[in-house]
Amino acid sequence: MDYEKLREEYPETITMEQFYRIAHISKRKANWLLTNGVVPCEDSGKQTRRFKIRLDNVIDYLQKVQGGTLNVSIPSGIFASGATSKPPREYLDCDELKEQFLADWYATPDMLTIKQASKISGYVGTSILRWVNQKQVKGVLYHERYLISKESLAEFLSSKQGQDIVQKSEIHRDVIVEYMSEQKNSGMEFTMSL
Repeated sequence: MDYEKLREEYPETITMEQFYRIAHISKRKANWLLTNGVVPCEDSGKQTRRFKIRLDNVIDYLQKVQGGTLNVSIPSGIFASGATSKPPREYLDCDELKEQFLADWYATPDMLTIKQASKISGYVGTSILRWVNQKQVKGVLYHERYLISKESLAEFLSSKQGQDIVQKSEIHRDVIVEYMSEQKNSGMEFTMSL
């Protein structure tokens, strides 16, 4: 690469946009290199035009990359496009969590109307009907209305799929917190994002 041509083409201090174009790297990688001090810069912390980078530092970086002397451990896959890999999710014991739901619902009938299922679970009727239609929860049509199996609802909410619900109802979260609290008091500890 002709570094003298770069000196003629660019000013002494450049922006991040100019840096990633010169270095032929992505914006994310440029941002990482600057925020982690691999390429020295002045960081204003602002949203726009955040970095001021001396062209000499960019040329120094390019020379190290070209010469293979850049001793920086960049995390593998950090700049790959697409979904980032997440650590494996830890789930609560499905059978024990189901028993927690059933214990909390002991006074309710075994077969529930949509309204009753909604009341004990905290989820709207349309969600419960969707779960029935997707065969995640067992329900039967009786006299033109659905009756939902209480045990099936408890089984679904305590399953891995149920634990993966992003927008959990307040009741669902409370049962999980209650279960985790009981486990902690018994000497077992779990970590789970609600």
